[in-house]
Amino acid sequence: MPSDFSKKHLSQSAADFLAVKKSTLEAWRFYGKGPVYFRSGGKIFYLESDLIAFLEAGRVRPIAGPAAEPIAAR
Repeated sequence: MPSDFSKKHLSQSAADFLAVKKSTLEAWRFYGKGPVYFRSGGKIFYLESDLIAFLEAGRVRPIAGPAAEPIAAR
């Protein structure tokens, strides 16, 4: 499937999209973590589809239990 290069983000915009600091993205790149990115012409950019995939990879499904049960109306 071809990538959609029309929706790309520079580092600050990507950080805002992910609700993290730009320095967090920089650290993730340094340590080989975080979302997939491109380097072109000395700039780093992220495809929005890769940012969404990164967020979806971190999804957690709550485990059913007492805390998940509905609270009875008073």
